[in-house]
Amino acid sequence: MKASLESRVDNLLRVIDAQGGDRAKLDLFLRKELLKLKAEIARLNLPAEVIDFVAQKVDSNVRDLEEVSTDLIAYAVAKRKPIDLHLTRKFFASRVKKKKSLPKG
Repeated sequence: MKASLESRVDNLLRVIDAQGGDRAKLDLFLRKELLKLKAEIARLNLPAEVIDFVAQKVDSNVRDLEEVSTDLIAYAVAKRKPIDLHLTRKFFASRVKKKKSLPKG
């Protein structure tokens, strides 16, 4: 399994590099694949609806997708809750509130 996972990661990274590196704007399929791999590496059980929701919400670039997925995991740990669609929606709502409360400069 480890060799298969490493191979999938390598293949996905090659595609990302070919599309512009960490600032690449990936299509929905690649965003989902990246989230699945991140969950598998972290040994997390991310429901398909969570992967779909996050991949649809974060369509800017690889760096943003990585940041959001890491923050979501931290949010779930802090709340001591499993990552499900309800928690994911609350996480995104809290991000919107934080962005609105930041001073513009």
